[in-house]
Amino acid sequence: MQDTFWSKLSMSFSWREQGSRYIFGLAVITFVAHFWHYQSLGLYEDDYFLIAQPMSMNMDEIGDFMTWHIFNLNATEARPLLYIIEFSVGFLGKFIGDFHGLYWINYGIILINSILMGVFLKSLWNQPIFVITGTLGFTLFPAETTHAYLTHISLYSSLTLLLLAFLSYLSHKKLLSYLLVFSSLLCYETVFPVFITGLWTKENGFAHNVDEPMDRKS
Repeated sequence: MQDTFWSKLSMSFSWREQGSRYIFGLAVITFVAHFWHYQSLGLYEDDYFLIAQPMSMNMDEIGDFMTWHIFNLNATEARPLLYIIEFSVGFLGKFIGDFHGLYWINYGIILINSILMGVFLKSLWNQPIFVITGTLGFTLFPAETTHAYLTHISLYSSLTLLLLAFLSYLSHKKLLSYLLVFSSLLCYETVFPVFITGLWTKENGFAHNVDEPMDRKS
């Protein structure tokens, strides 16, 4: 019987207590590592266009602003979903009243990505040391220093789509997987080639969804 994406997700946290501790631990580590000083952060570089400008608009203005950028691919570098996400987050800041609150959205997306990475690693090899160290390595990767950069909400959203595409493909939901990874192209295309490794991983026998050590095909 083939596992669906949702059954794979539930299997990953079949022990509620362990799942809760896992998520709580990731939440604390992610916040301390990347957002501990979020109230001292401001707007940087592209934030002034992608975040601050929509915060000053009314409903009609943001609608026209989005429409123009969606249909003018030259202006959006063929990334319309990127601008939809960024402008929507910026416009939401208008109602929050303080752009510092937007950092919580960024935090939530990065935390979701860390959880999805753990689920993905568990589907490859259900061994705690592999899942925990791999997830922590992903969450705390030191070469990435812009986790709290508001403009990168779209980049991390693209990574969310990629991870969901991986999980869908490994759950034999290929059409959904292709739709998700295609959406990542419209958001931030640099994650797209990584999907090829997911196909290679599946075909070369690295993907397991049972509680056994991983054996590579000879």
